[in-house]
Amino acid sequence: MGPLSQLIGTGGPDLGPFFPERAKIFTLYGEAGSKCDNGYENNDGLCKYIGLTGPEFVEKLNEKRREFAKKEKIPNMRKLVWSDELAQEVSVAKDVPFHEEAYADWLYDGTYEQRFKDLMDDLPKILLAKELNDSDEHSSANTAFSYYPLHEKIGCNKMIWENETYCFLTPGVPFEFLDMHFQAHYLFLDSGEAGSKCDNGYENEDGLCKHIEPTTSTVPTTTVTTTTKKPTPKTPTASISFPN
Repeated sequence: MGPLSQLIGTGGPDLGPFFPERAKIFTLYGEAGSKCDNGYENNDGLCKYIGLTGPEFVEKLNEKRREFAKKEKIPNMRKLVWSDELAQEVSVAKDVPFHEEAYADWLYDGTYEQRFKDLMDDLPKILLAKELNDSDEHSSANTAFSYYPLHEKIGCNKMIWENETYCFLTPGVPFEFLDMHFQAHYLFLDSGEAGSKCDNGYENEDGLCKHIEPTTSTVPTTTVTTTTKKPTPKTPTASISFPN
């Protein structure tokens, strides 16, 4: 049984004790459970599946945004940052935002893995729509806005009132784009080398525009106090007159 097997069932061919590939299934050595993959944790020596965390999902999403920006020459694709504040907003939200301030993405099965798979499945549709400058038929991909260049922050959580998992992204998508049935050519209105047209306050990080935190000076300020010396008053001299 290979170390990377996750599910088990009965049936299938008997490969026998001399299966020629059996020596290749043990390619890593170390303490049991010390080299678990992303999405797994050490559970008494075995790597237990726990799924992707939100920040891990964003890391993978940024990889695809970077690849997309380089291949399709999107010059202003921003690097997404996980936001605990947005995740908290999702949990208490009473509705889902679709406007310029925030945009909502639905994880209909509640897992980051499935959403990422959907993203990969939709990518050919998005690319085709962009290439053809097409409308509904080729571009109605419900993950298209995951590639919207100006999204910057993302946070995901379950909505208490609906018991569904959503991701909120900020800034949102202008209303005129939301009315285009996810037509991909409306999402990418600028062209150039990836990272070549980052807005002010951003810098190119290998094709993605990374937000630069404002820096504050750590140089201590010196207060110079000047003292004005008062002039010493002159002592008046008496004028004495002598008679002739």
